[in-house]
Amino acid sequence: MIQFVLATIENPSDREFMEEVYENYHRLIYSEIGKYLHNHWDIEDVMQSVLVKLIDKIPLLRGFDRNQRINYIIVASRNNALNYLRDKKRAAQFSYDEDLDAIDDTFSTPEDRLGHIEMIEDIQKAWGTLDERSRHLLEMKYILELSNSEIGEMIGVSSDSVRMLLTRARKKFRNCLERGE
Repeated sequence: MIQFVLATIENPSDREFMEEVYENYHRLIYSEIGKYLHNHWDIEDVMQSVLVKLIDKIPLLRGFDRNQRINYIIVASRNNALNYLRDKKRAAQFSYDEDLDAIDDTFSTPEDRLGHIEMIEDIQKAWGTLDERSRHLLEMKYILELSNSEIGEMIGVSSDSVRMLLTRARKKFRNCLERGE
């Protein structure tokens, strides 16, 4: 399938360049994605996505020296793998209606059930108003269950800085909840 992705490049020079990039760096891309995904088919899907994104950046890649190109490819691979994980987790979550059906069984009174539904709606509203960076940090910590040092490696800061960033993100989320946003 990857050959089809490369074959879509119209400019022969660009196609040859990307074939060379693929030949030289496909193991690196595969191993970087493999740090986050463990299913071969998922890795292949993300690898195709990475190649499509790299095709869009051919002029940029041509201007990089070898080390810059490697760093760019690693970051692109990591980000695509994390995006894939995040999207997969979202798709695996139950729909809101299914959550409401599950609530029926856990509460003894209609008032308790209504209070819980309102709380879920408040959380959804607050989450939607939270800035992208805070959401991303909280997703990595609590949904992907990454350690502070793993998060630090991904965003390029120390684990102590991650701890502080997470504290701020939680505070922002709590403030959004309290304001009723």
